[in-house]
Amino acid sequence: MLNDGLAKRLETLLSKAPGAWKFILSWGALCHGIDDIIDGDNPQITDKKAHVLDVAQLAMDVYSSPFYQQNLWLYPICANIHRVYEDSVAWEHEPGWKGEYGDKLRCCGNEVITAILKHKVGLSGEELREISLLIREDSWERHHDKDGRPI
Repeated sequence: MLNDGLAKRLETLLSKAPGAWKFILSWGALCHGIDDIIDGDNPQITDKKAHVLDVAQLAMDVYSSPFYQQNLWLYPICANIHRVYEDSVAWEHEPGWKGEYGDKLRCCGNEVITAILKHKVGLSGEELREISLLIREDSWERHHDKDGRPI
């Protein structure tokens, strides 16, 4: 999900919000699972039907988790991320600016992390900006090849 240094830093920061780190890891797995269903190109998935069922179970677990249930203010953020991801999928294979914009939109799931850091951990604006930029950089590096093409 995240590079080791950033993951350790986030885990430390999120220790102030019980259950937040586990929720974020599960949320990330859910986002990647949905993306694998949409793209259908993950060679590690050998049984696509079982994968869909696993992702459906994970969604139930994420949205019924104690952390999410105690922080339902996350609902509009998660719903908006879902809508933005739909836009990304609609444009990902379009030529020109639409394809480029769709590629950038697909990392919007990270907004859950920054929202939790702001509202549950209470990071200052300066520290939140620093972490937000690190998360975006990490996400870009993990989802693009050395020439900047989406992978």
